[in-house]
Formats: sequence, C-alpha cells, structure tokens
Amino acid sequence: MKIILLQILLLTLSACAIAQDPAQVKLKQELNDHPQQDTFRVNRLNEMVFFSRDEIYYKEALAISQKIGYAKGEAYALIHMAFSKFITNYRKEGDSLFRRADSIATKTSNPDLLATMQVYRGYASLFEDSKRGFNLLLEAEKITERSGNKKLLAICQHFIAIQYANGESNIPKGMEYYLKSIHTAEKVNFLRIICAGNIAIGGLYNLMDDKANAILYFHKAKEINKQLKSPVYDGRLLIFEGNGYKKEGKYAKAIDIFKKILSNINNTDSGLIASAQLNLAEAYTLTDSLPFAFAHGTSVVNYAKRRGDNLLYAIAMVPFAETYLKNKMPDSAVYYAKRGYDYAKQIGTVGVMRDNAEVLARAYAYKKDFANAYSYQLLYNDHRDSVLNTDIRNRSAVAQYNADLEKKQEQIAALHDQKKIQQNYLYGVLAVLLLIILTTFILLKSNRQKQKANNLLKKQKLETEDQRDQTNKALTDLQQTQKQLIQSEKMASLGELTAGIAHEIQNPLNFVNNFAEVNNELIEELKSQKSKLKSEEQDELLNDIFQNNEKINHHGKRA
Repeated sequence: MKIILLQILLLTLSACAIAQDPAQVKLKQELNDHPQQDTFRVNRLNEMVFFSRDEIYYKEALAISQKIGYAKGEAYALIHMAFSKFITNYRKEGDSLFRRADSIATKTSNPDLLATMQVYRGYASLFEDSKRGFNLLLEAEKITERSGNKKLLAICQHFIAIQYANGESNIPKGMEYYLKSIHTAEKVNFLRIICAGNIAIGGLYNLMDDKANAILYFHKAKEINKQLKSPVYDGRLLIFEGNGYKKEGKYAKAIDIFKKILSNINNTDSGLIASAQLNLAEAYTLTDSLPFAFAHGTSVVNYAKRRGDNLLYAIAMVPFAETYLKNKMPDSAVYYAKRGYDYAKQIGTVGVMRDNAEVLARAYAYKKDFANAYSYQLLYNDHRDSVLNTDIRNRSAVAQYNADLEKKQEQIAALHDQKKIQQNYLYGVLAVLLLIILTTFILLKSNRQKQKANNLLKKQKLETEDQRDQTNKALTDLQQTQKQLIQSEKMASLGELTAGIAHEIQNPLNFVNNFAEVNNELIEELKSQKSKLKSEEQDELLNDIFQNNEKINHHGKRA
C-alpha cells in the first residue's frame, strides 16, 4: 500500500503547528504588553493566525472588532473562523461566515483583505469542488502579489503546491510552487512556511525514490526547526524516517518511531496524529498485530469522518480492510474496501482506487467469488498501470525539472560570479571615485585654505602698505618738522648770534655815543667859559676831551 503521498498531504494541511517563530514570540509579547481593546490589539490577534490556528485569537479579535465597530478587523476574524470551520467539517457554518466576511471585504475595498478572503476561500473550496477551489487559488495568487502581503502570498503558493502535488498528481509543478512559497517566505523570514515547504519537497523526492534530494531538503527543514523548536515539525520529519524503516521491512523500528511521535505531540496536531496512526495501522497489519492495527485504523477512520475528509477516509479503508482480511473476515474487508474504493472514485484519486481494488480482489478471491475477484483484479491492473504511467511521467518530469533546476542554478551561479565580478569592478570604480572625491575634497580644502591665506596675506599686505604709507607720511612729516626745527634752531641761533653781535656792537657804540656827548658837553663848557677858565682848567678839559676821543677811538675799533 502506497500511502506516502497522503503523509505529505496530512502533514502539509496541519494548521496548528506549535513553534517558537521569533515573529510569533514578538507578537505574543506585544499582546501581553497591550491589553487595551482597540484596533492595535485586533490587528495583532488576527496576525497571530499566520503562526497559530488557535481559535482564541480570532474569537477575541471578532469580539473586540464588533464591540468597537472595527469592520476590517471583524472581516479578518470571520475569514479565519470560517476557514477553521471548513477544515473541521462544519462547512455550512464556514460558508455562512465566509459570506459575512466577503460582504465586509467588498464594502471596505481593502486590497489585503480581499486577497486574504480569496486565498482562504479558495483553499476551503478544495474540500467541495477541487477545480473551482484551485482556480480561486490561482487567481488569489495574482491578487495577493498586487496586495504586497508576502506572508499571505507564501501561504497561497503553499496551498497551490498542495493541490498540484496531491490533487493534480503533478509533482514537478507542486515542487515548483513549494519552492516559490519558500522563496516568498524567506523575504519576510516566515519560518513556519519555509520549514513546512522543505519537508513537503523532501517528501516528494522521497516518493520519487530520490533519497539524496530528500535528505537534502529534510536537513534544511531540521536546520530551520532549530530556530522554531517545534515538536510538530520534528514529528513530520520522523514520519518519513519511520516510512523508510517500514519500506526496508524494519517494522519494529518504524513502529517505535510512530509511537514516539504520538507520545511527543500531545494532541496538538491532529493531522500529524492521523498520519502516525495510519502508518502504525499499516505497520501492525504487516506484522500481523491485528488488534493494534484495528485500534489505530479505527482512530484514523473516526478522524476522517469528523473532518469530512473523504480522501483520508478512502485511504484509511485500505489498512482497515486489510486488517479484517488478515483476521479472516473477508466480508468486512469487502465492505470497507468497497467504501474506500467508492469514495476514491468519487474524488478521482486513482492511487487510492488501486489500493482498495487490490484488497477487494484478494478478499473476493478468499471468498472464492472469482468473478468479482477477477473484475477487481482488472480494475487494479488498470489503476496500477495508470499510476505507473503517472509515476513515470512524474519521475521523468521531476528528472527534467531537476535538470532544468540544475541548469538554472548553474546560470544563477554564473550570474552570481558575473555579479561578483561586476561588484568587484564596481567596488574598484567606487574606490577610485572615492579617491577622486577625497582628492578633490582635499584639493578644494587646500585651495580654500590657500584662498583664505591669500586673502589674509592681501589684507596683511594692504595693512602693511597702509602702515608703510602712514610711516612714510609720518617720516615726511618728521623730516619736515625736523627741517623746520633745524631752520628754527638756525634762526634762533642766528637771532642769538645777532643779538650777541648787536649787544657787542651796541656796547662800544654806547661808549662812543656817551663819550661823544661828554666831549660835546666839555667843548660847550670850554667855549662858554673859555674866558673864565684858567689855563690849567682849560688844559684839563682839553685833556679830558682828548682822553674821551681816545676812548671813542678805542670803542669804535672794538665795534
């Protein structure tokens, strides 16, 4: 029985993965720090749905939004609530909630809200009309790309990948969309989708028996989960490890791993639990541990009924019917295998039709109803050939896809090398440009300093010239003053000399004048008293006149 593809489907559909995404931790902290019932809290509650499908978040968001009249927040909460109803088989309620959300989204005309509505409505529609739902998802991808919401786009591409790989049996296209989803999620570090995408791709490679690539992508998922620390993702990886042991016939090891998953997961991820139990049912059937196989098979069947998951129900019928057949209860085996076949036929899943037809052929043969046994053997052969053809096409397409991918990676590597060369060239040009700019800056700075120095020198020169002119003027004035002083001194000296000369001349002239006047008086006395004077007196007067004349002569010579 080939139920590996179901593992991928169950694991990918799991919506309640418990993880410690850094963005999720940040959101929780913001919610703890902001208990106020306002739009901020509503937006954070609705954003938490990207990381956890726990209903407490969208229920609180809905209650607060309705209380404060926040239409956009109400619409987001209704969308997530509707989606939750759909995947838990309450589809009428889900459809009603979607219609309410759609009415609000249409009124608000908010691009992101409309895109969210389209994505989740499209995926929910896969449960009722896979073709319609798939078309809605493909259209949703275009709408979401325009809205710019990378997290929502990554989820949308992840949903499309699921449908391509599982609903359309187009594994290469599924791989392509898982890679697109991972690439989109990496832009916003959306670790949950990155990890889930790598697990899904690893599972598809595992289905194609390409162990090297399967291990590569599983290893990537493990590395990412070191940040998330999610037991759910650990469990998803263990599913594939257990399947490996089961394929090799190491059933005890496989059973231990599947039991370990159930003990670690603690009912936190129903899809993972169903996958582990389905594998346990098959492993126990192969080891003829029929009571255990029946118990786990019953759990999976009940889970499928609760969810209204006809595909899971049809697949679960295979180990369930096989258990009854090994327990020598062919009628029960026919009953359950027939139900599984009819559900698979209704869905159009050829691989599941093949597995149920095989059980039916063997069950009818056990009953010795060879006509029905032969009929179902023919159906089994047809379905087997169809699956083989599809498998061959997928393997061929995957091989071509890997070749194309390798070629693209080589081209990317070449472009990367070329880009590196261009970057190095650019860095060189930038370095030269920077050097030129730096040199220019230094030259400009130096030029400015020179201009500043020149201006200062000019100013100093002008000041020096002004001082020189003032000094020259002062010197001229000083020289003029000096000349004037010399002239004044000369004139003063001349005046003193003249005064001295005049004094020296005036003194003898005064004597000349005085003695001349005395002589005149003596002569007048001599004339007037000539008759009266004696000879001696006359001689004395004449002698006096003579002496005076001598003095006049002496002082005249002196002058």
